[in-house]
Amino acid sequence: RGGFYVLLFYVITIGAEAQREVFQVTMQLDNYRKE
Repeated sequence: RGGFYVLLFYVITIGAEAQREVFQVTMQLDNYRKE
């Protein structure tokens, strides 16, 4: 049962990291289009 929470923690952490990566790339593309 403890493993489930560890897995959940990893999913949330990795998901947050991926979201931040995508956000940064999106911002860069947005700036690129404006120029």
